Amino acid sequence: MNEAEHAEALERVLRLMNVGDTAARCNAVWQAASLADPAAVDAILLRADDDGLEWFEDDESPYGVLVVQVTVAEVLGTLADPRAIPTLLRLAEKSNSEVRRAATVALGKSRDARGVAKLIQFTRDGDWNISRSNEESCRDIRLEAVRALGEIGDQRAVERLSELAADHDPDYREAAIEALRKIAAKKKGGGRASTLGGRDDVP
Repeated sequence: MNEAEHAEALERVLRLMNVGDTAARCNAVWQAASLADPAAVDAILLRADDDGLEWFEDDESPYGVLVVQVTVAEVLGTLADPRAIPTLLRLAEKSNSEVRRAATVALGKSRDARGVAKLIQFTRDGDWNISRSNEESCRDIRLEAVRALGEIGDQRAVERLSELAADHDPDYREAAIEALRKIAAKKKGGGRASTLGGRDDVP
């Protein structure tokens, strides 16, 4: 793609992100990420508060998913851009459970140490303050947080993961043991978690 074609593609996806319907905006976010352009990343970050909603049904009742925000979280997890982390941390606090889960997974994929404190928090029980706050959705987020800590490989997660390795739930035990294995392998290999944003404090 030459410079003129790149500029045309960027203009098209930026327009779709602002005026397209929900599906078009989701597609535009993915297309913008493929352009590897700082302006495209800026536009993706701005879509983090997009309230595009789609409705789904399960055995209980219909529920809404903020699909654009979910898409933004998924895309940011694929970008090696330090600007993505503050936005992912903010998305991880959203009340929509699907958005929170997507942001949790993306923090792990980013392998950025700034996500450690938030992910450790998510491994603990407490007031989740999320929509569809049922046992299954909370459990999914908790499991993804454990896995994400293993992906980041930061030593500060070892204490909490060691506790979960003795959890009564076999899924938590398995996920925690695997995360500890990854952290140990990273330490043995001399690898370090990304610290592009500096050290975050683990409570």
